[in-house]
Amino acid sequence: MHIGRWQFKPAWWALAVFLPLLGLLCGLGVWQVQRAQQKALMISERSQVGKADPRPLDQALAGERSGWIRVTASGRYDGDRQLLLDNQVNDSQPGFHVWTPLSLADGRLLMVNRGWIPGARDRQNLPSPTAEPEARVVTGYLRDWPEPGLRLAAQPCEQTGWPRVVNYPRFSEVACQYEAPVVDGLLLLGPDQPAGFTRNWSYVEMSPTRHYGYAVQWFGLAIALSAIFLIMNGKKDDR
Repeated sequence: MHIGRWQFKPAWWALAVFLPLLGLLCGLGVWQVQRAQQKALMISERSQVGKADPRPLDQALAGERSGWIRVTASGRYDGDRQLLLDNQVNDSQPGFHVWTPLSLADGRLLMVNRGWIPGARDRQNLPSPTAEPEARVVTGYLRDWPEPGLRLAAQPCEQTGWPRVVNYPRFSEVACQYEAPVVDGLLLLGPDQPAGFTRNWSYVEMSPTRHYGYAVQWFGLAIALSAIFLIMNGKKDDR
């Protein structure tokens, strides 16, 4: 192929390598753009949830659950049997999320994430967050159990002593810690609610801006690959 005084004649193997790589890089860029758009939609939905009136817990559990639901529940905190969600970071400082069971009138337990607390350097010296057992009404966001990027071994149910450290447990691994039935869902305590700790609830793990940034990188690599391919396979025709 001639383009002006330049001859472009790539080898078959060069095309066989270049085209799949170019398609992969462009595909990754498009995927990141789509993820950014999805995250923007999720954030918009989250803002609408925050403005909605809280629904009674049982009403929310009976309906279709998609994303977060703003709910209210009445009960008493069981501060003697709390879970500490491990490997939680706030402002580059490691710590825990405090999961406190709220004992409902019918005997069920609703796990309430009351927020982040710092951890000690000595892993044997676990924090002991307090929770007064007085009757209370709590409001927050009911969500599914959080999922890790990589799930490790199953959580042991034979732990002794309280509080107990967990690492993104499944529902069954939470329920087996208690004798009473546990509600299948985690309540994120509202930022304006008392008896909580640091609460910076994020509806998405990665912002749309970061996804767009990654998309630019992938498209940039695709452009760079194309430029290198053209330079390496083109030569000037001096005839």
